[in-house]
Amino acid sequence: MTILTAEEIYSYTENKLKAHYQNDSNKNEELSRLLDYYNLMLVERVRDEDKERLRDELFQTITHQIFNGYFLVVEILNRAKEEISNDNLEQPVGVLTQQIPDLLRGVTGEDFESTITHEPFRKLSSWLITEYEGIYPQLMDLAVNTAVVGSKWAFLDEREKRELTGENQVELTLFADPMDVTYLNPETYITADILNEQAELWTITRTRYNGFEKIGDLTLIKSVLNDVRLNISIKANLPEAERNLVIDGLIQKVKESNLLRELNLQITITAVEEYFEIINEIDNDLE
Repeated sequence: MTILTAEEIYSYTENKLKAHYQNDSNKNEELSRLLDYYNLMLVERVRDEDKERLRDELFQTITHQIFNGYFLVVEILNRAKEEISNDNLEQPVGVLTQQIPDLLRGVTGEDFESTITHEPFRKLSSWLITEYEGIYPQLMDLAVNTAVVGSKWAFLDEREKRELTGENQVELTLFADPMDVTYLNPETYITADILNEQAELWTITRTRYNGFEKIGDLTLIKSVLNDVRLNISIKANLPEAERNLVIDGLIQKVKESNLLRELNLQITITAVEEYFEIINEIDNDLE
């Protein structure tokens, strides 16, 4: 197997992304969603006189972060291609995407933050950190989640190169595939916990630069009267714009479901201060 140099990987990444932007409308739509999402997340944090500059710099920042994520995966494949099995690549896209942050953390180790960021991001963060207190974690979330998109594209290109097909998603529940990870926006996804004929429980998780954070639950309850109750609980301390996007995304997915077209939908939304996991140890000693 031919081992590529860093310069060759750079050129390969540049050419692949250029081709995607020129020929793949889905990739351009995903880039547009990233730009819209992070502009919305950050614009409320900056003064009016900085909003235009923020919008201008976000494009360069996000496209270079996508480049960096793509480059890192090509580098991983170049160095140890056999470690990325066909089974891994054939997973549903959502599952594959959800695994990428941990993969990148494992490969980069203590250098994760410095490796995951590209120069335009460093320029943007240097400006915003100087001007706005407490914005660093939000910027690092941007850095990681936009790099993840580039990494995902690289894995999907590798899947195509190996002539593999991903697992087909099927609508087994009211609104999402329980075998996949369903993304509501670039940072937030839902996964199935409990499913039966009467009820579904889903966890809402946010990808952070330093790990994962549970931010909510979604419960669907079907009654004998042809009604469906949708209960959404979500962390109260989320920024309003982010909280609204998550809620709107969930409601939209439910409304789009073919299985809900003939049912009456009732929606309840609850704000929760914090989530705790309590594990009860059951004493099995029957003596």
